[in-house]
Amino acid sequence: MKKILALLLALSACQTLPLSTPTGNPSVADRPRETTPTTELAASSPSVETALAPRPAQGPTVAKNVPQSSPAARAVNLPTTVSASVPNTANVAPVAAPKTRIPIASLNVPKGFDYATTQDVQVDIQVKSPNGNPYQKVMVAIYAVDSQGFNPLVRGVTDAEGRYQDLMRIPGYHQDLQIQVSALGIENYQRVKIVNDQLIAQFGN
Repeated sequence: MKKILALLLALSACQTLPLSTPTGNPSVADRPRETTPTTELAASSPSVETALAPRPAQGPTVAKNVPQSSPAARAVNLPTTVSASVPNTANVAPVAAPKTRIPIASLNVPKGFDYATTQDVQVDIQVKSPNGNPYQKVMVAIYAVDSQGFNPLVRGVTDAEGRYQDLMRIPGYHQDLQIQVSALGIENYQRVKIVNDQLIAQFGN
């Protein structure tokens, strides 16, 4: 019975003793807990709805308590928009380029060059039969040849002596002409040069 009482007294004494760490420092349980100011954080941090809400247009920011003569004040008060007027060029007349005249004496013109744009050519064409007799009433056609093909200039028939003679005016740049002779369904061609304003050709013997 005495042993039981002594054990109970020892247990009650242990319950009344305070807990302590070996180094004398207060235990984690005895330290005061730090509280986080949740109310202040919530007040200082914007909510998601406030961050996503559209913000009204703001004008230029003006610094407070800054002297107006300081560079910071001048930088703040600069206008945010610059308007430029574009001239209306719809009714402006175009400016003509200045004309440059080149004197004729300064041109490099080959010797013997003819300034005429046309030339008069004397035509003399002789047509003979295979036995050497004059071939009369034979169709003669003269063509100018250029990059576009054959351009007809004049057409006629031979006389009783088998000759076709004419005076025609053609462009001055032509140096030769194409002559076509047709007799009894047979056509004969010659490319003849213009020499001294004359076009002379002979067909047959």
